[in-house]
This record gives sequence, structure tokens and C-alpha cells, in this order.
Amino acid sequence: LWSKGLSKICLIMLINLFYSEMNSTSNNQSTSNNSNLILAITEGRGHARGEVGIAAVDLNSPILILSQLSDGVHYTDTLNKIQILNPSKILLPDTICEQVPLSKLVELLRENFLGSSIIPVQRRHFNDKAGFEQISSLCSRKSVNILQVIAKKYYCLSSASALLSYLKNISLVTFAQNCLKIDYQTKGGMLIDSQTSVRLELLYSLNVEATAAKNFSLYGILNKCR
Repeated sequence: LWSKGLSKICLIMLINLFYSEMNSTSNNQSTSNNSNLILAITEGRGHARGEVGIAAVDLNSPILILSQLSDGVHYTDTLNKIQILNPSKILLPDTICEQVPLSKLVELLRENFLGSSIIPVQRRHFNDKAGFEQISSLCSRKSVNILQVIAKKYYCLSSASALLSYLKNISLVTFAQNCLKIDYQTKGGMLIDSQTSVRLELLYSLNVEATAAKNFSLYGILNKCR
């Protein structure tokens, strides 16, 4: 009886230890971010509220990712897009960050991306005309056709302007003319909320350190298949 009771206690201790390690790994992953991707985001005001423009560049593989979404009050599409990109820094217009009461979008970004630094940028840098001019100058020949697609995408062009200005003036990163690949991503596919994605370990594993979490996720495994 004594040995059975001891075995049962040891089993309970092992189960508790397993779950505590999972929770600590999950917390470390949410509060640390080793990504080199910088993302800028802005949204419409008034009747255009919910129209969200996103621009992002990963400094490890310089491709300018652009997207413009017509989102709902919960910003589900926007949050999913940002989670996939996994930015280390999120640039926002300073006017949004200073709103009282705080913008719903800013609240959701702070709640869901604890490992990402939210950086206010002067509103004047979110300029669609400047963004289109910069993209036209930098885009590679293979990306020229995208210019027609994004020409009227006011919010993603505004985000691109702020992002490229930040990279040039703060991060001291510049791109040669006609060498930057542009990837305009539209809404599509099945949507899974961010919490479900974490639990299913689609993009990051909960059982390994944050630095290797991406490689042991479902995406990490499939990404190595041939």
C-alpha cells in the first residue's frame, strides 16, 4: 500500500511539473521576441474605421510585405496577420497612441503582442503619396506590376511610408534602387484565432525554448518538407 501511495504521489508531482514547465515556456515566448521584422500599421478614421493598412520588412530577408484589410470591430484578420508576421517592433501613428479613451486597435495590440515593442511615430510620416514614390523607386523589376495594384491602397501606402522612413532614419537601413522585392498579400484562407493557434502549436511550439520554438511547430516541420 505504501509503495502504491508513493507511486501515485510521484505521478501527481510529475504531472504538475509538466504543466508548470509548459506554462513557463508559453509565458517566456509571449514576453520575448527574437524576430527582426519591423511592422507599421494604421487604420482609417470616421466612416473608414476598420480599414487597416500594414507594411512590414524582415531585416534578415528584405522583402516589403504590404496588406490592406477591411476588418471588423474585433480586428480578427489584422491580429492573425500580425501574429503570422511576428514583429519585434510595431510602428503606430502617435495620434492613435495618444487617444483618450485608447483606441481598440492599440488595446488589442498591447494585449496580444507582449513581446513586440509598440513605437509611436509622428503622423506626418504616414503619407500615402510619399509611400508610393518610395516604393516606385525601390521596387525590383519583378515587382513593377504590383504598383498598379497598390496605387489606390491609401492605408498600406501610408504604413509603407512610415516604415521606410523609420528604417532609414532610425535603424539606418537603406535599400538600393530597383532592388527591393514587394509582396502584396490579400485576405484569404481559413481564419483561426490567435489563442487557438498558440494551443495547436501551429507557428510556435510550447515545449521548447523561444529561440527554437518556430522550428518545432507544425509550420516549422512542414516548411522543411520537399
